[in-house]
Amino acid sequence: KFDDLAKLVAQVCDCKYAAISFIDSKRQWFKAAEGIRISETSRNTAVCAHTILGDKVMVINDTRKDKRFCDNPNVVNGYRTVCAMDDKAKDSFSVKQKRALKIIADQVAGLLELDVTNRRMSTKAQELVTAEKTIVEKAITQQEEEKNFIANELHENFAQTLAATK
Repeated sequence: KFDDLAKLVAQVCDCKYAAISFIDSKRQWFKAAEGIRISETSRNTAVCAHTILGDKVMVINDTRKDKRFCDNPNVVNGYRTVCAMDDKAKDSFSVKQKRALKIIADQVAGLLELDVTNRRMSTKAQELVTAEKTIVEKAITQQEEEKNFIANELHENFAQTLAATK
């Protein structure tokens, strides 16, 4: 799913590279990528670390001319966890391209939310199965105890009746 979205980002932006990246306090790692061979970067060199600070599509036409990134080894254009990159500077991104990036980013967020929901449901289902097994085991144990009690009572009653008969 994420791999297809990364390919779509590259296609929509007409870029050689694209990535779906996640950022934590120390690193940026690529969940999916098109044309990128590394799996993660340090957060302090991740241009995408700047994009998560805002809500809008962030476009950096040429990182070499942007004061924030001129000494950064990464060339990235993107929105939150979705980025498109190229070897050459882009003149501009159209409104349609920016809208497409936003839609793709929303799909990434939706997939992540779905994954979290599925994990919660799986955990809850496992908890319910475990609880049901416990209940069944207790019921079986109680039935066994009841059978033993009845067998004992019958044995005692039979023994007393036999003794009385003698």
